[in-house]
Amino acid sequence: MAAVCILLAVAALLIVLFSLHIKVNMSFTADGDNKIELRYGFLKFRILPKKARDEVRTEKTEDKRKEEKKRDNGRMLKLLKAVHAALKDGLFKIAGYILTKAVTVSELNISADFGLDDPAETGIAAGAAYAAVYNMIGLMDRHMKLKERTVSITPDFDEEKFLAGAYASLYTNIWHIFVIGGMFIKTAVKILYKAWRLRKNEQSSE
Repeated sequence: MAAVCILLAVAALLIVLFSLHIKVNMSFTADGDNKIELRYGFLKFRILPKKARDEVRTEKTEDKRKEEKKRDNGRMLKLLKAVHAALKDGLFKIAGYILTKAVTVSELNISADFGLDDPAETGIAAGAAYAAVYNMIGLMDRHMKLKERTVSITPDFDEEKFLAGAYASLYTNIWHIFVIGGMFIKTAVKILYKAWRLRKNEQSSE
């Protein structure tokens, strides 16, 4: 009886953990002040901005680096050509699942305050901005789970400036992460197999 209670408690805990939202908060601005934060329960991880890394220096000559880069680029092009179909199919399926099922956008805020040197051009730019933003939101509304959205586009006909930013808060859960992971693994296996065949053919032709 005790073993059954323990198993039920563990199962309940796993269900709770798997059902907790994995939340991502993102904000981007025109001046490069970009932030991405990941939250899971009481855990919080900062993805952007990253800590500055020390520059890694090597002793390779510039000619040798160029030769290696050229050779690597050639291999990469051959690999992309070989795996293009599998990669495109896999990525479309993954993107479709993420956009339509896995991710819910709980909040989306887009703002812009701008002005050009010519008021007429400012008006034209404002109309284009309205059309682009609302078409994008309409597309998201039709294909994604979008709860709240706020748009603030303010043309300034008196001053030349450009201030813009976007904030999005979205979430998913571990169940969806497992499904996406399985789709990634399936796609990766196909690509690795094709890459192995390509490498084998290259070795046999040498």
